[in-house]
Amino acid sequence: MKRALLWVLTLALLVAPAVARAEGEPIGLPAYQERLRQVADQLDMARQAAGTAAGKASLAAARQRVGTTWAVQTPEGTVTADLRDLARLIAEAEGASGNARAPVERALALAREYLQAAEAAGSARPVDLTAARKRLELALASAEAQRTWYQRLKDWWRRLWNATPLSKSPPPAVVPYLKWGALAIGVVGVLLLGRSLVRTLAGNAGGEEAAAGRGRVRKPDRPPTPEELREESRQLAAAGDFQEALRTAHLALLKHLDQLSLLRFVPAQTLREHERQLRRNHPGLARAMRGLNDLVEARLYSGHGATAEDFNRGEAWVEELWREGDAASKRAEASTGESSPA
Repeated sequence: MKRALLWVLTLALLVAPAVARAEGEPIGLPAYQERLRQVADQLDMARQAAGTAAGKASLAAARQRVGTTWAVQTPEGTVTADLRDLARLIAEAEGASGNARAPVERALALAREYLQAAEAAGSARPVDLTAARKRLELALASAEAQRTWYQRLKDWWRRLWNATPLSKSPPPAVVPYLKWGALAIGVVGVLLLGRSLVRTLAGNAGGEEAAAGRGRVRKPDRPPTPEELREESRQLAAAGDFQEALRTAHLALLKHLDQLSLLRFVPAQTLREHERQLRRNHPGLARAMRGLNDLVEARLYSGHGATAEDFNRGEAWVEELWREGDAASKRAEASTGESSPA
């Protein structure tokens, strides 16, 4: 007995989807629309005569007309119209007690929605998008033609970095190797840039290395004298290298003031440290030195370089400090008989 019941349940489960799929033969879309109109009319009459025998009769007629599912033949093929929700609302309206109109109104609203969808399906027409697709392809091609080579290179590099295949069959190991190689090159570049920046900041105008200039190697038998450095600065200015000329003239002044014992020149010290030495020992010269240091820092370390006007301004300050330094040294010798200590 249990086995027979199991077979009956299995057969019911297999047959139920086929039964629920559609009732009877397919009907045309106009016939389906007409059936929905009749259902809506019956529900409208039931709403107006709610609670009466006529209303009950209209609900029963609507339930018989609506069925559950229908196979509808449309221009695009046969589709299944599932009206079980509408049938359930009609059944609830039939079972409602008294003259309650709310269940009938819900069923009528759903029936009208189904009718509106059926009418929209009947008026729908296929749309040919071939011309629109061609216009879109032309627009994309025009936009691609207007892109610069820099934008194309940037997009290519982004795809390469994100390991996006550049062709249909790229070598599987090329992209990761390129990514790691680019990363290694970037790290080396950052290290070299940092080293160059440190050397630039360390090689201020008071350094011995600065006097050698860019790309020039000087190996004298003795260190150059301040006068020789100043003459070299004039030669550099005549050659158009005003930035290096300004640096060399400043170095010549520092060495000259060191010889006069007005300050102690230390190549590792900054411009401001030499300026503070001069301010402690000879405040009268500190103002001109500050102006010269401001000019040197602005032109040598800003990355903008120096002009002939900058060199002439710096040379004027160097000449003033040179001359005032000589006079201060002579006054100290006259008063003490020896050079004043730094």
